[in-house]
Amino acid sequence: MKKSVVFFVLVLLFSCNQEEKEREKQQEIRTYKVEEIKLKYGVKYSLNELYFRFSYQFNPVIEDGKLLIDKYSINDIYTKDGETFVSIDVFYSYYLDLLIEDENILQELLNIKKSSEDENGVLVITLEKTRKIPFIVEAYEESYGDEIEFTTEVARNNYDFIGTGKILNIIKL
Repeated sequence: MKKSVVFFVLVLLFSCNQEEKEREKQQEIRTYKVEEIKLKYGVKYSLNELYFRFSYQFNPVIEDGKLLIDKYSINDIYTKDGETFVSIDVFYSYYLDLLIEDENILQELLNIKKSSEDENGVLVITLEKTRKIPFIVEAYEESYGDEIEFTTEVARNNYDFIGTGKILNIIKL
């Protein structure tokens, strides 16, 4: 009995280790492909790698013209004044409204939204402007014995930015 339990535990550990190695390998491949895309399209900055504290720090990024986003979530796709936009967030810190001028990009974004979030295409965008969101709503719960109280409050925001821009291209990995 002990031998079978030990064997089972070893098999379980081995399979978990193989899954972790496979995830690491996939991440390395993705990182390599993203770097290739940056070189091909002449992109200097990746939004997934930027951690700014103030809005003015985006000036060199905006002036450079192109920016890459490789991990994001699609919040909404909407039209305004006859133009189509996608609202995305990146790391829950950057909230962007991006103009979609190409129908193929729109279709690709719709396909991404239908599939899992891990299959996002890489976006090549331009940013027109960014600014820090001045306030955020924080929600939390407090328990008092058997009672739970939910509270929301408006707080100053130290990290989150909003911005506008345009999608230049979407590349499937």
